[in-house]
Amino acid sequence: MKPKLFRKIAVVMMMTAAVVMTARPYDSGDNDLAPDMEAGVTVSSATLELYVGDKQTLTAEVTLADVADKTLTWSSSNTDVATVDPATGEVTAVATGTAIITATAANDKTGSCTITVSPDVYVAGYADSNNSIQIAALWKNGVWHALTNGTNAAYAKSVYVSGNDVYVAGEDDNKPVLWKNGVVQVLPHIKWGSAYSVYVSGSDVYIAGENSYIPALWKNGVKQALNAGYGSAKSVYVSGSDVYVAGEDNYKPVLWKNGVKQILSNDGGVAQSVFISGTDIYVVGDDDSGAVLWKNGVKQALPSTSWASAHSVYVSGTDVYVAGRDDSGAVLWKNGVQQALYGVSARSVFVSGSDVYVAGENSNKPVLWKNG
Repeated sequence: MKPKLFRKIAVVMMMTAAVVMTARPYDSGDNDLAPDMEAGVTVSSATLELYVGDKQTLTAEVTLADVADKTLTWSSSNTDVATVDPATGEVTAVATGTAIITATAANDKTGSCTITVSPDVYVAGYADSNNSIQIAALWKNGVWHALTNGTNAAYAKSVYVSGNDVYVAGEDDNKPVLWKNGVVQVLPHIKWGSAYSVYVSGSDVYIAGENSYIPALWKNGVKQALNAGYGSAKSVYVSGSDVYVAGEDNYKPVLWKNGVKQILSNDGGVAQSVFISGTDIYVVGDDDSGAVLWKNGVKQALPSTSWASAHSVYVSGTDVYVAGRDDSGAVLWKNGVQQALYGVSARSVFVSGSDVYVAGENSNKPVLWKNG
């Protein structure tokens, strides 16, 4: 019986907002009140978490009952990150970063909260319905959104966010499909197929997959020619005018650049993911030796105490992150150093600022690791 896997093949983030609020003690500077009669401002919550675009109304109060004017005025130290309604205290998370939201009383006493705004986190995968039929799914900030109704087995395998549009590539009833903002499009195919990876460049949408055991690339829904035999296309990445596709051709890991094939290893295996950083081309996968990273076509074995496979690569600055698995379970390599994750398999890695996100599965459940 096929195990109930919950897969995430690509993570795309615009991130969340963690809003941390700390009430500042009142200032005991010069004024007409004795210290025990001074009024401070207390904010209602010490911590609050938001995502970009979220709204949350804060409350605060002047601490002494005998202060006549208890009017509060709200302000933000960084309106590019978070705005606040000066009268109601309603905060809107605008963009990633930090801001201080301050409530000021009539006597100039203040209470404030430090706000950190992070991006939205998207995860594509699938889960079993009550009758064990797989349902394609998209999680946004941990909230489940079903893409199919469980009539046919369906799988979401990759997600890409471009502006306000969310693209998900996958498979529904053995057909390669693309969901754009939840609306499904069946890609041209013969007999059956699957879509494994989606990448958006400008107005062009590229999808890598397979069509009846043959590697396939679709551009804006039109199938493109790949120099290939038996196999599949696992990952697509666009850099400028160049289109890179990683996959498998006749049981060998390969990379296509603008349709021209490069065999990465003659030892068998598959290339699972491609990432371009500047002029460098990074590809990960496996061959007969185990988990492998190819940088500009040069093979580098990824260390492991057991046989391992690499599923996803992401480059941030000078750091190279690779997600995969070995016989002990999910693993993450950073610059070739292996870190064990509690789980069955790590399917995708994405880096945002100083945060590292890994999506995968554990105990037949979809999971997301943040910084381990």
